[in-house]
Formats: sequence, C-alpha cells, structure tokens
Amino acid sequence: MPTEILRPNAAGAECNLSSTTGCPNSFQDVDEAVPDGFATTVSINVPGAGTFSARDLYDLPPSGVGVGTITKITVSIVCDAVFVTPSSKCVIRIGGNVYEGAPQWNGGWGTSTEDWLENPDSVAAWTWADIGNLQIGVWLEGTHVGKIGGTYCTQVFVTIHYTLGWTGKIMGLDSPVNVAKIMGIPIVDIDKIIGVG
Repeated sequence: MPTEILRPNAAGAECNLSSTTGCPNSFQDVDEAVPDGFATTVSINVPGAGTFSARDLYDLPPSGVGVGTITKITVSIVCDAVFVTPSSKCVIRIGGNVYEGAPQWNGGWGTSTEDWLENPDSVAAWTWADIGNLQIGVWLEGTHVGKIGGTYCTQVFVTIHYTLGWTGKIMGLDSPVNVAKIMGIPIVDIDKIIGVG
C-alpha cells in the first residue's frame, strides 16, 4: 500500500511548548526527516512542584498525491521523558477541533504513533481535501520531582496511507479518476482484462 509522509512546515493554531527555536518557529524543531535528539526539540516547561502539560500544533504542506482512497492517517512522534510515565500524545486538528490520541509511555527516545481510520470531525472516510486542512501536533506532560522531570519531542510527522486501485487506461480513459467499474465490477476486484493481469 503506498504512503505519503508530510512534515510540519509552519506554525499551527497552538504554540504552547518550550522549544529550541521558539514560537512561532518551533515547527522547525520537529520537522527533520531523521530525528536529531536533543539538538532541536519542543518540551514541556516544569516551573515548580506539580504536573504540567501543554501542546503544539503544526501546519503541513499540500499533498503531492491527491488521488486514490485514503485508508487511514498515522501521526508519529519521537519523544523522551526523564521519568517513565504516560507523558506524550499524538494530536490532530481538523474542522477547527483538536483530537488527542492515547497517552504514550516515554523513557528514553522512542517513537509513538496514533492511527485515525476516519476523520473524527466528519466521522467519515478521509478525503484529500481533509488532508489539505489537517494540522498535526504533540501534547507533552512533565512532573516536577527533585527539580527535574521534563518531557521532550524531537520529531512529528503524519503518514497518509492510501490505495490507487487500477492505474492504467481503458479505451483512453485514465483511472482511477475516470474509470471505476467494468461491467459493474470494481476495478480493484478484477485480476485480468482480456487475459492480461
């Protein structure tokens, strides 16, 4: 199944985490293709006793695909926490609403992911127009224990999973845009056409 990865390219609707670069450019601290650890991060500031949390959202570049059926999106975050607690969440923003994934356990740098099989705002399958309006982000939590307890994130990205189905031509018509079925049978269910697989 083909995929497309999109990485932050601008500030989103929220910029609340501490960062190497600082707001509104903190997206630059999590946009790298290869995670760089503590070299560039966003993090939760823990000013005193107690537990503190905040989140950032990031805008995305346009998709370079734009065709096919989206089966799911997966947000990935690479985070580290001083204490092994549920200290991070993958986040998306769509339709003006923010949706957080399940709490993730971090202790040493590790990758956490969250799948969204459908658009939680429309409760329908993802469309390429949705991807054009999507923001992704990260929620971090830190607990002050003995003056330490921060949580850090160095990479955030989204993977678009999609299927193309038939990609050739039938009688000069491009597919999948212009051809969906032959004799009422979906293209994806046909193994051969005139003996050609």
